[in-house]
Amino acid sequence: MTSQFYIVLNQVLVFGILMLIGFVMAKVKVLTQDVLNGVSKLIVQLLLPCMVFHLIIGNGITIDHLLANRSYALGALLFFAVLCILGYAMAGACHMHATGRDMFANQQKLSKWLRVLLVPSYPGNTAGPEFTYSEPQLDIVGAEWINGENLSVYGMSAVAYFFAADLMEKLDVPVGILNASLGGTAIATWLSREAIDGDEKVKNDQTSNDDYISLSEWDSVKQNIYSDMTANYNHKIAALGNFRPSGMIWYQGESDVGRNAERYSRAFDLMQVSYSKHFGYENELMPVIFSQLASYVYSDDILVIANRNMVFTDIQQARPESRATIAIYDVPLTYIPEAGAIHPECKKAIAFFASGCYICICVKNNRF
Repeated sequence: MTSQFYIVLNQVLVFGILMLIGFVMAKVKVLTQDVLNGVSKLIVQLLLPCMVFHLIIGNGITIDHLLANRSYALGALLFFAVLCILGYAMAGACHMHATGRDMFANQQKLSKWLRVLLVPSYPGNTAGPEFTYSEPQLDIVGAEWINGENLSVYGMSAVAYFFAADLMEKLDVPVGILNASLGGTAIATWLSREAIDGDEKVKNDQTSNDDYISLSEWDSVKQNIYSDMTANYNHKIAALGNFRPSGMIWYQGESDVGRNAERYSRAFDLMQVSYSKHFGYENELMPVIFSQLASYVYSDDILVIANRNMVFTDIQQARPESRATIAIYDVPLTYIPEAGAIHPECKKAIAFFASGCYICICVKNNRF
C-alpha cells in the first residue's frame, strides 16, 4: 500500500509542477489565453485519457484485480481528490481578476463589437473646484471608451456589462453601452431640475419631505451625490444628450424603500418621460428594463420588500409597451442575510433576463 501511495504521489507532483509552470508562464504573459485554452483541451480531452489507459493496460490491471485489491481504488480516489484540489486552487488564482474576455467564448467579438463608455463618479466633489452637481454639466470629467476584451468587470455595473455582452451574442451585432451607474442613490438624484419643476406632484413630493433644493440653496448645502435631487442627472446624464440610446437598464430602488410607493411611481414615470425627451425620442418612450429588489431585511416589517416589488410590477403594467421588469424570485439567488448582503450575487442571471426582455420590447416596436 505504501509503495502504491508513493507512486500516486509521484504522479501528482509531476502534474503539480506542470500546472505551476503553466501558471507562471500565464502570469508573465509568455502564453496567450488562446494557447492556454488549447493546451487545456489537449490535456483534458486527449493526453490524460491516453495516459490513464496506458497505465491500466501496461500494468495488467483488470476488473477482477481491482475488486480483489482495494488499494488500487483507494489510490485512484486519492489521486483524483488531489487533482481536484490543485485544479480549484489554480483556477481561483488565475481568475481572481477576471476580465471580460474570460466571461464569453467569442473573444474577438468582445474586442471588436463591444464598447463601454465608463462615466466616473466623483463623490464629495473630487473632480475639482470647477465641477458642480448643482448645474447640468456640458462634459463628463474622466469618461472613456473601453472595449469589451480589456474591460475589467469590477470597474462597472456587472448587470450592465453582462447585459451588453449577452445582447451582442444573441443579436450578432456590435453593441455600445453608456455606463452611468452609481450605487446607493435615490431616484430623485437622477431627475433634472427642469423635469421636477415642471411636474407639480413630483415637486410637491420633494418639498413635503424637505428634499427639494432650490438653486439659491445649493451654495449653502453640502453637495451629496447620493441623496441631493438632480445631482446625478447633472453629473452623469446631462452631458450624454447627444447620444440616442435604444433603451435603459434601471437597477435601483434600495435607497427609496422607506419612502412612499406612489411617490416613487411618479418619479419613475417622470424619469422615463424626461429621459425620452433628453435623448431625442419624439413620439415614443425610451424602453426601460428594471429589476425587482432582493429580499434584504430593511426593517421589522417583513412585507416591505414584497410591497415594493408589487410597486415595480404596477409600474411595468402601466406602460407595458415600453417597460419590462425582472421578477427577482425567478432568478437563482445566492443570498446571505447575516452578512448584510443587499444585492443578489447572481448579477449575470439578472443581466440575461434583462437582455431577453429588451429584445422582446424592441422586436415588438420594430426598433432594430
